[in-house]
This record gives sequence, structure tokens and C-alpha cells, in this order.
Amino acid sequence: MPSTRYQKINAHHYRHIWVVGDIHGEYQLLQSRLHQLSFFP
Repeated sequence: MPSTRYQKINAHHYRHIWVVGDIHGEYQLLQSRLHQLSFFP
């Protein structure tokens, strides 16, 4: 099954763009840290 390694986006359609790299199975840790930083896009 093919997987997408990248996605091309038109930056003019967005005010901000955030990119997160490989989190090595630590999704919950990422979510927890974003919450601590009051990151709610």
C-alpha cells in the first residue's frame, strides 16, 4: 500500500502552517505538551 511522504499545500490558503515531524509513537506526549503550551489552533 503506498503511503504519502509529503503533501504539497498552497500556503496562500492558510494564515499559519505548523509541521510536526516523526514523533516515534509519542502522540499522547505531543498532545500533552501542546496542551501545556495552550496551543489550540
